[in-house]
Amino acid sequence: PSIPWINSTELILRIVRLVTPPIEKIDMREVNDLIYLTDKCSVCLLATYIKGDITNLRLIIEELSRVHDIVVVAACCIGEDMVDTIDTLKSIPYENDVVFTKIRNEGYDFGQWYKAIVELTEDARDKISSITLVNDSMLILRPFKCLYEWGTDSGYDCWGLTQSGTHSYHIQSYFRVFKGIGIRLLFEYIESLSTKYALSR
Repeated sequence: PSIPWINSTELILRIVRLVTPPIEKIDMREVNDLIYLTDKCSVCLLATYIKGDITNLRLIIEELSRVHDIVVVAACCIGEDMVDTIDTLKSIPYENDVVFTKIRNEGYDFGQWYKAIVELTEDARDKISSITLVNDSMLILRPFKCLYEWGTDSGYDCWGLTQSGTHSYHIQSYFRVFKGIGIRLLFEYIESLSTKYALSR
């Protein structure tokens, strides 16, 4: 029998589909349910790479849970003991709700935040009064409460810990808080991106 002709581009695309794992989604059902039960709530998305000692990570999560209603820990785990590590972190009594999700490292911090935000329902998004995007590259030296009081009182719709003039002015990405119109602009920006572009950043 004759072999059907396939042009080289189509053949390459078929091979890529076979060897490329599907884009992983974060299961945000628990988070959406928690948000739905509130009138308004503050949400934190923490991107973390769990490897080795977790003392500082534990402090970060504890501090974030004191100033947010819900903390989502998007954990990219490295090493054999990752399940035990997450179970240890889950067993800690936090001040507010902390939800843990295991995730592949696609798109670094931004990819983890992106995958969480696109899974928030419209109803959940409407109830978010502030959203913090943060990673674990900081040392906890003092409580976050004073920092968040300053940020709340500042009146800014987007604020962070440090600024940079490298390439162009920006608030550095490891800690950003959005509220008011800043939340709407963040969601609009996320929705404007293709998944492929978001996960290649």
